[in-house]
Amino acid sequence: MIEYLELNAYAFRFKIKQDTSKEALLHYFNISTKRFSDYIIKPDTSFYKKNTTCTIEFPIETIENLIDKPVSILYEDECLIAAYKPPFLLVHDDGNHQDNLQNRVNCYLYNEGHPHSCQAIHRIDTECSGIVLFSKLPFFQGMFDSLIAQHECIKEYYALVQGRIPWNIKTIDMPIGRNRHNAKAMIISKNGKKSISHVKVLKRQNNTTLCKVNIETGRKHQIRVHLSSSGFPIINDPIYGTIIDHRGMLLENYHMAFNHPLYNQLVNIEIPLDDRFNK
Repeated sequence: MIEYLELNAYAFRFKIKQDTSKEALLHYFNISTKRFSDYIIKPDTSFYKKNTTCTIEFPIETIENLIDKPVSILYEDECLIAAYKPPFLLVHDDGNHQDNLQNRVNCYLYNEGHPHSCQAIHRIDTECSGIVLFSKLPFFQGMFDSLIAQHECIKEYYALVQGRIPWNIKTIDMPIGRNRHNAKAMIISKNGKKSISHVKVLKRQNNTTLCKVNIETGRKHQIRVHLSSSGFPIINDPIYGTIIDHRGMLLENYHMAFNHPLYNQLVNIEIPLDDRFNK
């Protein structure tokens, strides 16, 4: 529908590739009419003819709760940034912990002169480590949210589990629902949501197995529940397994790949296995 022309922290310029209504344009960006009213679009009309060049201006924000601590940036472009989250660090503020990955990334961006607060596009569990994506510009949050919601993003994890898994490759297709007896936990339930995990064994050593897990769906605690229910809980999982040392839960989001919704180019982010898996 659009042709990308130019983007910076203050404005987005693009060309309309076909006759379209303003309503259809907002649907393309996955942004509500109310939310869009926060921005200035030029020209501002209810209908756009083919080859119309448009500019959307982004208002400058006040950025709060900056945490000036080291953060590892894995990927960055004009509207997206990916950072590494170590175990035990929250992705964003839960009302009790101001030090979280989002506030650290915001401080990094602020020091680079970026006038907007980033927002997490997805989450990984507090005890888990790995890649987390953030939208640098609020205007594009909906596009990236849709990318995750429609399962158009490859997400692969390393998991070190207790026990020697006897099979090499397995697809776990078991629905997951809430545990009525434990508000923090999820369970396999026939009334739960469809959940699919593809597991591949990488290495067996002593009484542990290193796996690669690709998830088709993104249910809460999906990998943790699927592996535990199969008899192979993740090492140091505080809910579904046993804590045996202080390395944190040995689950890491190591690979994410998707087609960038704005640039229409493949984004492929991958990190090596964390050293804590080898200790």
